[in-house]
Amino acid sequence: MFAASAAPPRVLVIDDDPDIRDALRLLLEDAGYAVAVAASRADAFAQIDTAAFQCILTDAFTRTPAGALDSIRPLVERAQPTPVGLLTGWRLPQEDIERVGVAFVATKPFDLDHLLASVAAAIATPLTPEQQRQAAVVHAYFAALTARDWDALIALCTDGVTYVLPGESLFSATVTGKAAFRAYTEETYRHFPAARFREITVYAAPAALAVRFQGTWRASDGSEPQLTGAVQFQFAGERIHQIGVQLNDERLRALLVP
Repeated sequence: MFAASAAPPRVLVIDDDPDIRDALRLLLEDAGYAVAVAASRADAFAQIDTAAFQCILTDAFTRTPAGALDSIRPLVERAQPTPVGLLTGWRLPQEDIERVGVAFVATKPFDLDHLLASVAAAIATPLTPEQQRQAAVVHAYFAALTARDWDALIALCTDGVTYVLPGESLFSATVTGKAAFRAYTEETYRHFPAARFREITVYAAPAALAVRFQGTWRASDGSEPQLTGAVQFQFAGERIHQIGVQLNDERLRALLVP
């Protein structure tokens, strides 16, 4: 992981048992993490959409082992690429864990040292030297967006850079080439005055770097809406060649309603 600051990593704990939530919060805070808690999946989704976390721990919210992994699939997809650890009392096949994309499983009753080690390992995904240089480019990319320095932004990209934002929002598009990407970005950011990015976390991914970020902007009523998102960056050397963005379309549309 490439850390942009010395702020403690943020962990979200999701469990409907208040005793377990409190125990995990205290354990993680003692270990140096900043901890938020959620008692339900809906509460967790709301927090994931507005704040960036470096790791998530969640109960399965199901009474049978058969559905434990499938029950958290929506959370894994919503939070990606943030690693999600499953808290469960059941023994689950490793191939099923990998299929769903769960980073690790912590079996109840917890071995506290193992749980802390699993959280630390999930957060601190090592980057190769080349990926570390690419991660510096990722941070420069978000800095250029915040500064609206379009020249600096385009200089980070290859001539054939491709930007993809799927979905049904006003900004969903696929654009290719520096000129098209610059024009699209300038037009898009007219809708997001004083936009800035923070809590940027970079993870190693196969053939790419995966990023989770938190963004804010100034709305017409003076408020500062918050939205998180995920980005996959593919590189040609140390230049960005492809940018794939994932946002919560429903929340974005709601935030932009006058």
